Amino acid sequence: MATTTIQVSREVCDHLAELARERGLSLGQLVEALAAEQPTAAQRAERLAADREVVRRQIGIDLSDEEFDQAPDVLGNIYKIAAEKGPHHPGHCRVIILDTGAVKALATGHKALNLLAGNMATTPGDQLRIPALSLMQAEAEEEHLHRRVLAFSSVVVEPLDTMAAATVAAMIRDGYGSPDTCHALYCALPRAEFTGMSILLTEDEHRYPPGIVTVDINSPGMHGFH
Repeated sequence: MATTTIQVSREVCDHLAELARERGLSLGQLVEALAAEQPTAAQRAERLAADREVVRRQIGIDLSDEEFDQAPDVLGNIYKIAAEKGPHHPGHCRVIILDTGAVKALATGHKALNLLAGNMATTPGDQLRIPALSLMQAEAEEEHLHRRVLAFSSVVVEPLDTMAAATVAAMIRDGYGSPDTCHALYCALPRAEFTGMSILLTEDEHRYPPGIVTVDINSPGMHGFH
């Protein structure tokens, strides 16, 4: 791949270099990652059309784009519910995590989750993050389920790296639950590289300890009813 040079101020270069070090990336890799998080208008439109087509297949209803646009603001409703439960964080950085139950619901046509995924491309930077062990458990229970979930452009799988594996193992020993539950819990914990709010979507909020911001996927609030 051909490369090029980008001229920026020394202050900006130093800032990017520090971010790259914190994430364990080269400066070039960091710039590529930042660019990938900010698609062009044409790319967003393409992803939105593809994601909405996935929703139509998943829920078995041929919704028009107008009906998608007029559907409840599921993402906004999730943020409202989470804001009522969790402490306020600086900025607007939020990460949405789906545990095993939420992954299975998304794959089997859960309307609110599918509307969420189908419209996510309209808000660049927002993603649905699935812990690797949650995807593994869901796939173990239903073959090929991962294909329906990963068809959405907004879905990103959180890997089980060395640090995560050691921490999740400790959580399992300490009785916090099954491997997939503990990986979801780990992904929802504060991390050095992310200072915003992590929101864990689940069908069983009682599975997670106090302090974790959870949202019940079957809550009326997902559709805007409080």
